[in-house]
Amino acid sequence: MLFKYKKELSYISLGICTCAMLLYIYLTIENFLNFSGIVLFSVIICASLIISVLLQNRTCNHEKQTRNLRLMWSVLFLFYIFQMIYMLFFASEFARDYVDLRSQSYANALRMQWEYGTNLKPFATIRQMMLIFEIPGISNQIAIMNLFGNFIAFMPFPFFLLLLTKWAKCPLRLLFSMAVLIMMVEVTQFFTLSGTMDIDDFILNFAGVLLSYTLIRFTPLYRYLQYLIQK
Repeated sequence: MLFKYKKELSYISLGICTCAMLLYIYLTIENFLNFSGIVLFSVIICASLIISVLLQNRTCNHEKQTRNLRLMWSVLFLFYIFQMIYMLFFASEFARDYVDLRSQSYANALRMQWEYGTNLKPFATIRQMMLIFEIPGISNQIAIMNLFGNFIAFMPFPFFLLLLTKWAKCPLRLLFSMAVLIMMVEVTQFFTLSGTMDIDDFILNFAGVLLSYTLIRFTPLYRYLQYLIQK
């Protein structure tokens, strides 16, 4: 019976999505959200937008359905990018604001960051994180966030790029672009003092991208993605 009012339900879902997104942006800028709050808002925003588009597509032709789906994935991609920018450069729960420039100069902070925070030796940080699991009585949360978080952080990129662009079909082009993007993030974190420059972060980020692209591009899932949005 509810599907008799699918257009109205679609608008309600879209309204929920819009309000949740605006509230999320405000709370994020004001730094009122913890990690659990970010996850909750993300689920509400994504679910309400998807429900709205699916209901809307039950009342329109194939051409408009394709446009609606492309718009939906574009909005979700932009939301994901916003999330990534916040997590990588501003999130206090990930110590993005741990450097206090009121007590030292920027040049000195940068030097300290280079000497004590930078790692250019492959797998050094990964080995340190793995050792944490072997020490009884110590929380594994930091190691899990560092290893698993870095691995999955960029995994959605191939999904969205394959959905929304044609150039991403070329493996070398996409993987090279992602490698450059990840390196730019590491360098930017170093110069903005929002994170350490660590070769192991690059390794984990790129490994996640490589696995994600392989699973999507070279499996039947890719044909399903092409069906979702006809290029």
